Amino acid sequence: CDPHPGNLLVATDGRLCILDWGLVLAVDPDIQVALVEYVTHLATNDRSAIPGDLVALKFVPAGRMAEVVEAGVVAVLEGVLADITAPGGLAKLDVNKLTATLVTLSMSFDGTFCIPTYFAYITRAFSILNAIGASSDPEFSMVFECLPYLAKRFATDESPRSKQALQRMLYGPAGDKPLD
Repeated sequence: CDPHPGNLLVATDGRLCILDWGLVLAVDPDIQVALVEYVTHLATNDRSAIPGDLVALKFVPAGRMAEVVEAGVVAVLEGVLADITAPGGLAKLDVNKLTATLVTLSMSFDGTFCIPTYFAYITRAFSILNAIGASSDPEFSMVFECLPYLAKRFATDESPRSKQALQRMLYGPAGDKPLD
């Protein structure tokens, strides 16, 4: 969608109504599940899963994850991810700086790290929606606003990957302790 204040309304029941769907992108079902897993890892602060997420989300080709970790790409991204998951996180994120960082990583690690096409659309939507939310609540976090969607997805998706993501959400990254 093309989310900006002129294309958004808030319904009387509090739901967000999007008026313009001109910038729609079909996201492959595997990427959809990978995004659910990724948001779960962000919400549970499971940094050890990030390298695998980068592969699943097509930032890194399969079989090249070790190169990316050794090159420090994950370390660079972890700082950004820590900022995003903090209260008011995306509101504090400079999308242009993030984009420049990702482009620099892509150019520095040609063939090892790339920016998938779908990511630009998602980044734009998340950043604009987060800015709108943060304008009325400085503690607003788009990542945590995704949790009701994740709960619904977990309740209806029978895939093993979704079940594993639910287990991580409920019992922590190792699956052995409930989250607070």
